[in-house]
Amino acid sequence: MLPCQRKTRSQTRRGRANKGLRAPGFTRCPNCGSVRRHHTACPDCLYVPPRGPRQNGFILEHLVSED
Repeated sequence: MLPCQRKTRSQTRRGRANKGLRAPGFTRCPNCGSVRRHHTACPDCLYVPPRGPRQNGFILEHLVSED
């Protein structure tokens, strides 16, 4: 689909103003304490945080034990 009207120069430049680079998020590894990026394995000890039985942000009830 094509846009109905052409974007002006100011609208284009205003949109590009928010596309700057941001500093990546860092956190401490719970296993060895070294600094690692969010949602990645630790580069030193290769620890990957365990993920629970989730799908699309919701806990699957049939996989969670009721004990």
